[in-house]
Amino acid sequence: MLITPIDSPRYKALAFSGLLLAGVFAAFYLASYFFLIKLASPQLPPSAATPMTVIRYWQRYGTG
Repeated sequence: MLITPIDSPRYKALAFSGLLLAGVFAAFYLASYFFLIKLASPQLPPSAATPMTVIRYWQRYGTG
């Protein structure tokens, strides 16, 4: 039985890592979008959300 490149463990690990990274990116973007909706500020509409918005707010205004 021949192992095709798509069946190799390296390819599967790379595909899983890519999907995991895309999921984290999407989660941060959605968290930022919903945060700006909850904030309801006219200066910051939800369309201004980036994946880093939540992280920047946490760094600036988080308790610590």
